[in-house]
Amino acid sequence: MKKLGFIIGCFWLAFGALHAQSVKPFEFGVKAGLNVNNLSTRFPDYTNDNYFGLHAGGFARINVKRFHVQPELLYTQVGGNVSIIGGGQYELRQQGLMMPILFGFKILDFSLVNLRVHAGPFFAWQFQNEVTVFNAANNFSNDRLNDFTAGVNLGAGIDIWKVSFDLRYQWGLTNNLGNNNFASDPNAGLKNAVWEVSLGFKIF
Repeated sequence: MKKLGFIIGCFWLAFGALHAQSVKPFEFGVKAGLNVNNLSTRFPDYTNDNYFGLHAGGFARINVKRFHVQPELLYTQVGGNVSIIGGGQYELRQQGLMMPILFGFKILDFSLVNLRVHAGPFFAWQFQNEVTVFNAANNFSNDRLNDFTAGVNLGAGIDIWKVSFDLRYQWGLTNNLGNNNFASDPNAGLKNAVWEVSLGFKIF
């Protein structure tokens, strides 16, 4: 019984040492990772292929107990390839700056380890924005593409000391094509759908 009590006591002390005694009100860090992107459309008969891009930038985190707000500024590469059955192939490539604003909650909150969930909007400006059309009449104008896009993020992350790992899904709500008609259907559109995996480091 004494040994069991000693083991339980050591475990409790270790648990208490890990538990957060105070919350940093502000944190800042850098992050980078991989985007796995495809495109969605209302057009009924299509297939798509994933496009792999990168993202990199910085983030700030404002903590209030277990809640936090995390704005980010990222360079990002997104795109995709869509094939319309009987109607040609369309390749979208975008590079730009994205600003997610995430509202999060720490499910587990310790001084060295925490587990987070988060959601929030993102806004993006594409400084390189191009559609290439294959095996179909090309009536696209890249000047009419949407350079400003927006959507919603939903994800989770874990912090281990100063290192953070995040997995996030992005729903694009903006039609990338702007005033262009896609496959002769003005309502079809092309929207981004992105899985984002990132590794970050908190500088302070």
